[in-house]
Amino acid sequence: MAKNSVPGSLELGDVVAILKGGGKSVRRKEKRAKIEQIRANLGLSDLQRTPMPGESLKDFYKRTNLYWQMAAYEHTQHTGKVCSLS
Repeated sequence: MAKNSVPGSLELGDVVAILKGGGKSVRRKEKRAKIEQIRANLGLSDLQRTPMPGESLKDFYKRTNLYWQMAAYEHTQHTGKVCSLS
């Protein structure tokens, strides 16, 4: 990990090393746990905010349209701006 990094954060090189096994044999369960940890650290665990692997932009929009409308509405409640839900 880089010397000036935030504690608990991962650098790209660290992620690649984890996924490749870091030079030692890492069991599949350990790799999956590490991947889930990385996803959580990067905020990718919420399936409403990120597309699923192989999902088209059109399908992602269909699946999460209401989520994003509500997120925009909630955000505008604090800014004083008007947001209309379509």
